[in-house]
Amino acid sequence: MQTIGSYSLFAMSLASALLVSCSGPVTRKVEGHTFKVPDANNVKDSDRPFFLPSPSGSDGFSFTLNPQAALPDRILIHVASKKEVCRRAEGTQADVNSGLCSSKPFLWRDARFAKTGDAVFWQYRLSGGEISGATVVVRCTQSSSAVRKGLCASVLPYHDLALTVHMTDNRVEHLAALYDEAVTHLRTWER
Repeated sequence: MQTIGSYSLFAMSLASALLVSCSGPVTRKVEGHTFKVPDANNVKDSDRPFFLPSPSGSDGFSFTLNPQAALPDRILIHVASKKEVCRRAEGTQADVNSGLCSSKPFLWRDARFAKTGDAVFWQYRLSGGEISGATVVVRCTQSSSAVRKGLCASVLPYHDLALTVHMTDNRVEHLAALYDEAVTHLRTWER
């Protein structure tokens, strides 16, 4: 009995592994770029989180950096046209206007961040100078009392694309490494 059960378990495991490995990359296009995103990293349009815009041909796509992680710990990256993001933000008080869409270089990588706000809504601004007018690099919110870590997002430039890094507050100090990992994936996947 145990031998048959072991073979059944092995056969089921093998079948699962083959199904996962047989699913190929998904083609994603944005702003003239074509990416072959591995199925494990791809976020299907039907599975998009509620806080992302509804999918359309020009809205880009999303992927996870760490698909093997538990859902609350996954790092979600949204890739969009920088031109479209800036067009939608034009004339508003959106954070991207002082960073991503500014005519000045957005020098966030080696900068120190200053945390401002309250226990429900807070942001990380470029420190130095007057904090009230400093560029917001990361915006966070407390999602519920059950979640101790805030949910955060940062919109950063990558050539003619905008990368929105969705992470928990405890990952903000690793933003540069997360960005670099996302860029490495995109370079590998681009065709």
